[in-house]
Amino acid sequence: MNKKIFWCLAALMVILFTLAACGGGSTSSTSTSSGSSASSDYPSRTINFVIPYDPGGGVDGNMRQLAEALAKEMDVNIVCENMPGAGSLVAWNHVMTQPSDGYTITSVTGVANPWTSIAADPEAFAWDPDDWTIIGGYTGTPSSHGLICLKDAPWADFGEFVRDARSKPAGYYNVGIMGPNQITDPQMWDTERIFGIDVNTVYYSSSNEIQTDVLTGDIQLGLIGCNNERWVDHDTMRVLTLFGNTFDPRHPVQTLPKMSDFQEEFGFTWDEDVKYWGYTPGDALIIKSDAPPEIIEYWKTMFKKVVDTDEFFQAFYDRGGFSTYTSSEDYRAGCEIWANAMRDFAEYQASQR
Repeated sequence: MNKKIFWCLAALMVILFTLAACGGGSTSSTSTSSGSSASSDYPSRTINFVIPYDPGGGVDGNMRQLAEALAKEMDVNIVCENMPGAGSLVAWNHVMTQPSDGYTITSVTGVANPWTSIAADPEAFAWDPDDWTIIGGYTGTPSSHGLICLKDAPWADFGEFVRDARSKPAGYYNVGIMGPNQITDPQMWDTERIFGIDVNTVYYSSSNEIQTDVLTGDIQLGLIGCNNERWVDHDTMRVLTLFGNTFDPRHPVQTLPKMSDFQEEFGFTWDEDVKYWGYTPGDALIIKSDAPPEIIEYWKTMFKKVVDTDEFFQAFYDRGGFSTYTSSEDYRAGCEIWANAMRDFAEYQASQR
């Protein structure tokens, strides 16, 4: 009887060990399956859009409109949060500390993006630009950056401003630009070099602040994005000149004065003398590169599906903006143009010290 009990117990232990082993294998398999399911179920909760600029500005409005369209297409809630400061670095650094799960997305612009900003000041960044992946661009056009002034400013056009600035001491006029370490730096550098003027550049963190100080008279000119219809006939300010040369015929600001209008008067040629005016990549979404590849591809697919449509273009246009879809590859190539510009400008600054 004792032997029978012994062998029964032994057999029972073998069965228990076998079940435990199967259970362990089952748990491991469920865990792996669960990880895969997490991606396949994406998105299953609220997504956070971190906007690197103040509320009410151009990028803020663009990103909120994009968030609304994407939320509808993806059937998910998207919350926008403003984190301005340090040329977008505050927002980028915050997103870089968040989990790489695709639930925290941020944006870049032609003015400020990791590739151009790090080219100007490599020591300021704790990460590499390749730690970011571009989802796609949605406002890229020939540069609609422009110099704005009060509507009743004393210059009939940009040519009159140049002649006036040449007659004044160096730094007499203050020009507000986004910065530092943004592409507005080489744009103003190009302007001073080509027209033989010397202005005092003042750095701002948002275009709203620039416009406010133009209105108060703290600065005489502001260099901002003029990518919407309100600049065609603004109530209190006007565009002295745009930097872009040619525009899509549908673009609302195509009829405004352009730098190219002054080539004959001031003796420069667009192809030979101009380096940094013509192209701006525009606004884009970026995601951390170590997010699951299927989530990155999901974002690129949804982004193109929403942005590359007549419906999205018209909604943007009705708000006074201009939208064009740019692939991640083309946007990255545009950033490299400006990265080279920032390296040139950094070398120029070093030579002046």
